[in-house]
Amino acid sequence: MKTLTTIIMGLLTGTTLWADKQPNILFFLVDEMAKDKSGGYTKWLRSKERNRAKALGGDVSRELLDLAAKHEAPLVMEYLSSGLVTRGGKNTMMSSMQYERVLGTLEQRLAEVGLYELVSDPKFRKGDNGFIKLVGPAYTSSTCSECGQVFSTDFYEALTDTVVNSKDETWEVTLPTGKQLNLPKEYTYWVRGQGEKTRETHDRLTELIKGKPIAKISKTNRRSLTGLLRGCLVPYRPRQAEFHCPCCGYEANADEQAALNIARKLLFREELGDKVKEASESARRNTQKLWQDWYQKKLAKVWK
Repeated sequence: MKTLTTIIMGLLTGTTLWADKQPNILFFLVDEMAKDKSGGYTKWLRSKERNRAKALGGDVSRELLDLAAKHEAPLVMEYLSSGLVTRGGKNTMMSSMQYERVLGTLEQRLAEVGLYELVSDPKFRKGDNGFIKLVGPAYTSSTCSECGQVFSTDFYEALTDTVVNSKDETWEVTLPTGKQLNLPKEYTYWVRGQGEKTRETHDRLTELIKGKPIAKISKTNRRSLTGLLRGCLVPYRPRQAEFHCPCCGYEANADEQAALNIARKLLFREELGDKVKEASESARRNTQKLWQDWYQKKLAKVWK
């Protein structure tokens, strides 16, 4: 059997080898690469994936530059540090390398026409630099653009305190608006290695609460109850690509919703200035309250 190198050279030089091997050439290549002790088939596929990621990054960069030129407006982006950008795991769209590649391309192209000042190192990037504005990602994907409610940990902690068995096997919670919301009779959840499971809401809540007042259940059960409300019973992201507001019922594409809030986050930062602090978890929580109050006032008076 000819070696993989011979087959590839035959393809490149257009010899009769292609005519002889055409029906089975793909299977032969895959088989040869799978046998390679250095990674072979997997290594080959990863190379293809990297090339595709580079091509997609270039396409995204060009489209963003076209939008900036068309609207004569700056690009507002989330500033994702290495700790916030994914590492390309399951269901993720962008790794830290891809993010840096896209942002670096935008910086280079805008700098060439005098619309951006290049920095010596990415860690010295400014939030406001020419036609690229970088904002923190906190609560942009968890804020409803219709009513301004932020679905944070504090929201679900407060919601946990309102869980009550209204009648028979029906459970409900009280939303910040004062509205009573009935919880679903059953919910689905995912178990690794076993797939999707379904369970009765009444059975699980009875197991966690055990007939006690919410204030007296154990910390472990309270955390489980809060997580259950957030992930299964009152989710604002029922699916990865969907946003659903439990308070006002507004539904939208999750990415479009977040993009709108990223743009509004820049306005928030420009109006409140030094009051916007997100360096620590406590600072982010304080800023989140300012953000929600500011957002809801804008919805009432400006973004009607």
